[in-house]
Amino acid sequence: PYTNWMGPCRIFSSTFRFAKFDYSVIETMQLASPDGPSNSTFEASSFKLIKAKSMLFDTVSGRQTDFTGAEIDLLTIRLSDFRESIWSSGKYGFINMTYVQGASMSFSFCQVRSLYLMGVNGTRAMLAFMVVDNAYIAQSAMDSALYIRSEFKNLTIDRVLSSGASFSSMAVDRLRMNQVTSLGSSFDSAQIRSGIIMGSTMNLTRFQGAQLNNLTFSMTSLTNCTFNNANLTNVIFDQADVTGANFSGATLTGVTFKSLDLAKTDFRNVKASGIKVVGLGTGSCCKACVPLGCISSCSPSCPSAAPTNSDVPTASASSTSSTGPTNSVGPTNSAGPTASTSTTSSSSPSASLPATASTTATPSASATPSTSAAPTASATLTAS
Repeated sequence: PYTNWMGPCRIFSSTFRFAKFDYSVIETMQLASPDGPSNSTFEASSFKLIKAKSMLFDTVSGRQTDFTGAEIDLLTIRLSDFRESIWSSGKYGFINMTYVQGASMSFSFCQVRSLYLMGVNGTRAMLAFMVVDNAYIAQSAMDSALYIRSEFKNLTIDRVLSSGASFSSMAVDRLRMNQVTSLGSSFDSAQIRSGIIMGSTMNLTRFQGAQLNNLTFSMTSLTNCTFNNANLTNVIFDQADVTGANFSGATLTGVTFKSLDLAKTDFRNVKASGIKVVGLGTGSCCKACVPLGCISSCSPSCPSAAPTNSDVPTASASSTSSTGPTNSVGPTNSAGPTASTSTTSSSSPSASLPATASTTATPSASATPSTSAAPTASATLTAS
């Protein structure tokens, strides 16, 4: 089906609106001048089903350009505008995009060995149904981007704005996210086999039905996130903010909660085993202790915490709850008076009062006896 063949070519300061290069075999194409930028226009052009060893676009306007079905070994795009361009259903060896306007561009259904995006505006970009060996996305704006059902062996997202993005049903062998802002995103039914998410803000993100294995959330905000019916295995939450997070119906196996507050986290109907809770503050796990089995870490105010000494009533000097009082006053050889009071339980009250010249005691049948005593220098008042 290939009808055109192009050897090494260089294009600069040219305009190719609505041009067609379909079914071409291209050895190398450089849209760049000998001194650098091309300053060319390829808007709404078509490169469908081309085969190329190398293509370079430097300072090119390629809006709405169609590369559907292209097979390119090395694709380099820098300082260019490829908004609404289509790269779907293609095969690429290495894609290198730096500082590209790529809003609403589509790479869906592509096979890529290496994908490198730096400083790209990929808002509403389509990265769905892709198969990628290695992907590195850094310092880019990927808000509302779609990664649905894509498969990555290694995926690194570094300092990226990704709010409202959808990673639903995505499969990743190794994931690394650093300083990512992903508010209101979706990881529903995603499969993450290992990785780390650190220093990121992922509030209101959904992980419903996700399979998360060997994953660490480190110093990441997960406020009001949803993990309903998710399956978490060997997941570590290290200094993460899970305030308002919902784990109801989730299966937690070997999950570690370290140095965070679980007081406002919903763990209803979870299936938990091998849970570790480390470094919780007082009162931080009152709602979570029953389903997670972390009673030893609970505060005294927790309903399932073990009672402390302060919860058990003890006798004090003013406690008088015996059935009958027993009063005794006897002299001792000490120079100073000593008084001790305790309660006893007996079926009938009894009283004994040794005679002393300066002591007068009248026992009463009430629960609190009234005793009046004036001990001498050689006598000590003892009431029990």
